Amino acid sequence: MTAHQKSLKLWYWEGKLAAVIFALGLLAWPFLCFGAIFVFDSPIRSRVDELQRYAFLYLTLAYPVLYAFGWFIYRHLRKKGFDRQISMTAWLFPSVLPAYYLYFLV
Repeated sequence: MTAHQKSLKLWYWEGKLAAVIFALGLLAWPFLCFGAIFVFDSPIRSRVDELQRYAFLYLTLAYPVLYAFGWFIYRHLRKKGFDRQISMTAWLFPSVLPAYYLYFLV
């Protein structure tokens, strides 16, 4: 291990904060999965409505995978020595689901 790798700090405060915030979503994930079943109860009005419902369901089911992928990419970028701002973009993967929830509610 080189001196540069020893001095490289993998987890800055913003990375830890993002990991904790999105981990809170993992606690709510089982309840959201159960609730996502009921999206299909009301009648489907159009093909776009049906596609939106399936996107909602699949994004909900994929949240743990998106979280793990964001965590892995963040850690990988930090190990490779990328800047903190660039490595924080890895947390955009798990933020897809809350953004889609906001879009779906509006």
